[in-house]
Amino acid sequence: MMYILLNLAVSMMMFSYINAQCYEDECIGELLVSGPKYRVPDSAFNASSVWDDLYLPFRARLGTKDDSPYGQGGSWVANSEQENTEQWIQVDLGTVKRVSGVITQGRHVLHSNDEQWVMTEYRILYKRKRQETFRTVRKNRSEKFQGNYDAVTPVLNMFKSVRARFIRINPTAWKGHISLRFDVIGCKYYRPQP
Repeated sequence: MMYILLNLAVSMMMFSYINAQCYEDECIGELLVSGPKYRVPDSAFNASSVWDDLYLPFRARLGTKDDSPYGQGGSWVANSEQENTEQWIQVDLGTVKRVSGVITQGRHVLHSNDEQWVMTEYRILYKRKRQETFRTVRKNRSEKFQGNYDAVTPVLNMFKSVRARFIRINPTAWKGHISLRFDVIGCKYYRPQP
């Protein structure tokens, strides 16, 4: 039931972005990490640290459920001994895409009242090639984006599109432990024709 509600919430947020089209500078897109058209492999995720093997980076897919104690946790969770503003989760989109937004969601916990989520803010970083340095996405001159206020509700943050293959989310404030699920909004990048 919760998964149906999540899909409905994301669908409602994405209603105005259903027709994925890239324009010269902007992108009205779709889910690039776990969507019906684009879905990256689990190996495309990487993180600065992990709590344990139940909370590996690929568990950060938007909508991931906690199926523990027999399976895996309901999000990526950073190592508690390293909880600081240097922690990050990133995804390799495989090729350069035009990225225009990020959806975040807190940690799904099946058998506990222990709610954890990226709370007040996070940064979004990106780059096109492995060897490049990450750049920071800015919106209205700020590099901080509003995070989640609960563990269930997806929060969508849109920004002026960037060309990126690697997207990194860097939590800067959180509740409980650094825990999150996410997806990236965007579309295929078309090179301008001469």
